[in-house]
Amino acid sequence: MAFNRQILPYVNICFAHDEDLGPALGFSIEQLEATPFANRITEYKRSLERLTANYLDLQIVATIVRDISTTSSRWISLLCQDRHFYQSPSYLVPTDHEVASGDAFGAWIIHGIINEFSTQEQLDYAMAAAIPSDSSLLSDKEIKAVVNKGDRNILR
Repeated sequence: MAFNRQILPYVNICFAHDEDLGPALGFSIEQLEATPFANRITEYKRSLERLTANYLDLQIVATIVRDISTTSSRWISLLCQDRHFYQSPSYLVPTDHEVASGDAFGAWIIHGIINEFSTQEQLDYAMAAAIPSDSSLLSDKEIKAVVNKGDRNILR
């Protein structure tokens, strides 16, 4: 945590896994399982606000918030850019191994920045790319199909 705090003054874009905000950056979040998911989302927003208030050069901070049960999990993503919040739709995802979904999320946010997507499009696109697969070998057409799909139940 000390090293992360030492380099954060030089960081413009930060991807923080929902479970890493506390241990890696020192911003505690109440993670009681009995806490309603909507309240946890509010707590994450507060943590991202504190992070950007403490490190003024942070232009973008993004995270995926997961509500995991035994059979499925609900995922949403949050992005704070210049102190303004964006939130993705909620997705219901079968619970299984989630290796590299956060990496794919970060990569697709960068893709959206490079390709000049609006901030909401960056977040929605990245979330859609991170959920259906643990790899980033999806085509633009496949990702946009998830973004535009009315049904937010995802089969991985």
